[in-house]
Amino acid sequence: MLLPALSVATPVVETLQNNEQWFWVHSSFKQVLNLQGEAGQLISLLTKAVDDGPFSIRLPLTTFSFYLSTSRFYSDGTMLVGSVLKVQWGDAPRWNPALSPGRLSVDEPMTQLVRQVAGCLSTSNAPLTQSFFSLFPTLHPAPRRPLPHAGDRLWKGAGEERLAALHRALLGEDDVALGVAAMSLLGWGTGLTPAGDDCLLGLLAGCRMVGRDVTSLQTMIQRDAAPRTTSLSAALLQAASVGHFSASWHRLALALERRAAPAVDAAARHLMAHGASSGADALVGWLLALLPQV
Repeated sequence: MLLPALSVATPVVETLQNNEQWFWVHSSFKQVLNLQGEAGQLISLLTKAVDDGPFSIRLPLTTFSFYLSTSRFYSDGTMLVGSVLKVQWGDAPRWNPALSPGRLSVDEPMTQLVRQVAGCLSTSNAPLTQSFFSLFPTLHPAPRRPLPHAGDRLWKGAGEERLAALHRALLGEDDVALGVAAMSLLGWGTGLTPAGDDCLLGLLAGCRMVGRDVTSLQTMIQRDAAPRTTSLSAALLQAASVGHFSASWHRLALALERRAAPAVDAAARHLMAHGASSGADALVGWLLALLPQV
């Protein structure tokens, strides 16, 4: 049986065009299967419930419930996932992850929508979120629930220092300080996508939406991400540095562009649901990018 893919990201098409390549399992979850090629390139196989990503192929599956170790992509636009599944990706609709720059103009209605996103984020109790609201209490004046563990409280304090440095650099439009602050976040945290990386990804998304030039930051990430963080997180950051983001970010940008408050709320909460705290950490970075504008 040949399973037709629902969509394929355009960078994946460019990676696989006219080449037969072997990929190995990088990491697997119920709804995401990350594959890594010989040259280190990553492709994410997604179930239909997951948004398109910057290097994804979405499949009409509800879960990845089978074991595999390798996948092979063929030049005819098909792939063999282990020995279990053959997929036709070459004819699938293309998903373009490029987020149009400068889509948002910041005025009073937009300022209110940005504050609305901050209100959504206030429901998160992730340490980096706590750090953010400690720096910007007027965005969430209600008392915050204290972190129960001493380690989390120390982590929150370290987060405050890093976020404050990033905010100062953005306010001062200081590229050198921005690079230093970003380096302190790169690879900072635990897991497949550390919190500091998620924050930087959100920062890049925010800068992209308002058309802010952060070329030096993008160059630094392209050069330094791979040796300083996980391969998956580096790939996501490198994609973001050239303006490629998941459909979740496109949804938020469109809702903001249309000034549709209910859609903004839904898009922000959808982003927050990513990972244990990855979505919330990314929204912290996004808000930092927007705050100098509002």
